Formats: sequence, structure tokens, C-alpha cells
Amino acid sequence: MAKRTKKHTCLREPNGRLQRTYEPAWTPETMAKRVALCGAENARQPEAGEALGQAFFSGMLGMGDVARDRETAGRRYAALHSRWRAMAGIRPRELTQPGTGQGSEIDADEWGKVRVRFAEAHKAVEGAGRASFMAIEMVVIDNITVFPGAMIRGGIGFTPADVALQVGLDALAEHFGIVRRQRVA
Repeated sequence: MAKRTKKHTCLREPNGRLQRTYEPAWTPETMAKRVALCGAENARQPEAGEALGQAFFSGMLGMGDVARDRETAGRRYAALHSRWRAMAGIRPRELTQPGTGQGSEIDADEWGKVRVRFAEAHKAVEGAGRASFMAIEMVVIDNITVFPGAMIRGGIGFTPADVALQVGLDALAEHFGIVRRQRVA
């Protein structure tokens, strides 16, 4: 009688499907862009794939704790904006994000709280000025990469667009109560 060969089995997910391994598919062009914007040590960080993370790693938001506060404020605003859009049933601006809102499953109290919190944060961004509002919309909400002024000019320093983004994120940090340190720009 012939010996039966052992069947090779794979790990399975709880639903019974074969378990898939997910590895980021970074093309050489993507990695080159990330290295140019964020540096070689930060290129594989998940945040380096977002415009706000690229601005943070490139030094466009400043240095040290001030930059971390600005990034935290931007992330909170993005999360609040995303939640507000989902509850309002508005499609996300990025087509890669899943979900289109919760429809009639929304609790009226929760919707009222989110709407008020978003309106207050939106007012704080608008209070920082039109340029800051546009910079926040572009980098934080629309996830459009903005090259730092130092890279464009080949020198050190910030362009007016860089400063507008910093001012808008400072306004958000103050609104969210993130400002814990002395600001020295």
C-alpha cells in the first residue's frame, strides 16, 4: 500500500477563509518620495503615508513637542471631521475610505454633540484665517501632500503656506486643549 503524503494546511481566519498576509506594496517610486519627504529612518512609518505625517517628519510643523502637539491637533480634527461626515451621511472625500454614513441608526443626542463639537472646531480653524483654513482643509482633510518650503527653495525656513498650516494647527491645539508647552516659534 502506498504511503499517503501529508496535506499542507494553511492558517485560517475565524470565518474559515485562508489567512492572508498583508504587506504594504511600496513601489520604489513611493519609497523614494517618502525618503525625500520624511527621511530614510521614517519612510516605513505608517504616518509617512499621510500628508500630515509627512509634514511632521519633514519638520514643516516645527520641531520637538510643538510639532507633536500640532500633529495631534490635526489628527483629532481629522477624526472629528470623519465622524461628522459619517453621521451626516456624507460620503468621504477620499474614495479609499470605507463607509458612507450610518443613516437612521444615529442617536439624536450623539449627533447633536458631534455636530456642536465639529462646529466649534471648524470655527476655531476659520478664526485662524483664510489661508490657515485652506491649508488645514488641504493637508488634514483632503490628505494632499504639500512640499515644505525648505525643499522647494533649497534652504532653511518656512514659506507663508507652511506658516498658515502651523497657525491653523496651533488654533486647533488651543481649541482641543492640547497646548501644554510654551510656544516658541
